[in-house]
Amino acid sequence: MKIIDCVPHELLDAVNVFSKELEWARRIPVYEVHKWWARRYSGIVRLFLAFTELDSELLKSVSDFSSFVRNLYFNPPKVKNKKLLDPFAGGGTILVEGSILGYECVGIDINKLPCLLLNSLKVLPYMDFKKFEQNIKTIADYLLDRLWRTRCLKGHNAYIIHTFLVWKNGKGEHQIRSNKIKDGKLKFYFCEKCGNTYASEAEQTRCTFCGNEFNKSKRYDKLEYCELSPYAIEYYCSTCCERNIKKTTEEDLDNFWRNTTCNLLNIPKLSETDRLLKVGIRDFSQLLTPRQLLTFEIFLNHFNTEPGKTLAKVLVSDALRSCSILAYYSEKYAKVIPAFVIKSYWLPPQPVELNPLAYRFLNGRVLPLGRGNIISAFRKLRRARNFIIQYKIELRYKILHGPAQDILPQIDETFDVIFTDPPYVNYQYYSDLSLFNLSLIKEVNEQTLTELLRKELTLRHKKDLMNYKKGLIETFCPAVDRLSNNGKLLVTFHHPDLKMLYTFLEVFKKLPIRLQAIYPVIGESSGKLIERKIYLDLLFVFGKQQRDIHYSFTTYTLTKYDKLLQSSIPTLIEFYKE
Repeated sequence: MKIIDCVPHELLDAVNVFSKELEWARRIPVYEVHKWWARRYSGIVRLFLAFTELDSELLKSVSDFSSFVRNLYFNPPKVKNKKLLDPFAGGGTILVEGSILGYECVGIDINKLPCLLLNSLKVLPYMDFKKFEQNIKTIADYLLDRLWRTRCLKGHNAYIIHTFLVWKNGKGEHQIRSNKIKDGKLKFYFCEKCGNTYASEAEQTRCTFCGNEFNKSKRYDKLEYCELSPYAIEYYCSTCCERNIKKTTEEDLDNFWRNTTCNLLNIPKLSETDRLLKVGIRDFSQLLTPRQLLTFEIFLNHFNTEPGKTLAKVLVSDALRSCSILAYYSEKYAKVIPAFVIKSYWLPPQPVELNPLAYRFLNGRVLPLGRGNIISAFRKLRRARNFIIQYKIELRYKILHGPAQDILPQIDETFDVIFTDPPYVNYQYYSDLSLFNLSLIKEVNEQTLTELLRKELTLRHKKDLMNYKKGLIETFCPAVDRLSNNGKLLVTFHHPDLKMLYTFLEVFKKLPIRLQAIYPVIGESSGKLIERKIYLDLLFVFGKQQRDIHYSFTTYTLTKYDKLLQSSIPTLIEFYKE
């Protein structure tokens, strides 16, 4: 018997605590390269893959499960001549972790974005990285001079870092929610009445120049998204060696409103995009300022050969989190906050335009100016490359693009482990959220969008529940056929509506596979903005042999939904046995 068949609660607690601390402290570099909306915790994946290999007898000699888990994560067993399948690859954590343990991995995803990301990781150790870096610097210098120049307060040439924006209403009023631009020892303010931008060491409740009362947000409880208006700029002056904030000038405004003929995909009416359509955003290009759109377009066109072409797309896609009007500037933390990262297209009342290519030199190093631009993304790519080379990680996976239910019947291989995290029914829509990225990097059009929406496994309306279950059966049935006789199928799933758990488990009652264990494990968070509803996944373990179904509880629950999810395990088992 393997550990996976009988994980005790003490071990489960140690796994959850370690995985959470590892993930929330800092993800390993390969997982930092590009944001994905539901990336699995590497600790959970690596440790449970190890549990499929190790005999349960090993646990009899363990007195300290925390130390056992830590040592196992950093020194996992190495497997040989074994294969792993993930039919819903997403961000690729399962494929990367499988590769680290020595599995030959196959991943499938209907979304082109994770396929680009995962293929780019594989080429990093073998490419001419210095040449790629020099190409980035060349095009960055060209675009900075052409599009992102301003004058510092002393009249020197300077580069724009942030342009602070506000939405005007139908009357042409600036709908200012917060007059403070930046906090700190020196605080910066903007007055929408007189148009002045100024600094003060003391907190201000009224404008020093005109007496206008600040932060009267109640006047604009219902925002109108009529037109964006730049009102202040943060710049970096290499002559003065300083960052500073100033009021926009006429020259700055002319430079901001650049003409561009680049149009992106028309926004379809979907679960996550509907809020954009309701406020008049019809094209994904409207989520970028004209200057950002032109910068991205020229940057992408600069790289016309592989692997630079794909890597440039990955860099641009990653930078979109911060380099769009879906980002805002936190006066408290003095940095850009990418609201888009919270799983929705949310338009901030006061967006910020981040320069995608702003950088400076410090001690011979190129450092990004502003959080989350292309230069930041490149540094993450370099750290990932160094990590792969330093630890001699061989990324032994291939990634197949397309619907899993269509690709699996064509695969003539047997797998020892199938480990996957299928789409979470009706409250996370990854295809919706990636359309902005795919549109900008020219990896989706009307035809491919139609195919994506037709074939994706998700549940947008309750009336489509039967189609969702049918799609899962069409995917897992050929997958199970390709599982070895002693192989394991590991599936993670959660939902705030417990009824969906029964719907999901019902799919596996129809397959030639047997439920063997259920474990609550720390997983990707969900919910609206800051509120997080669920931190736990249920990890279902299936095999082809009939045996008593094992389960363990964890004391590591963070919300009431976690407790409800965990408490449902015994009734789920009874439901499965019916």
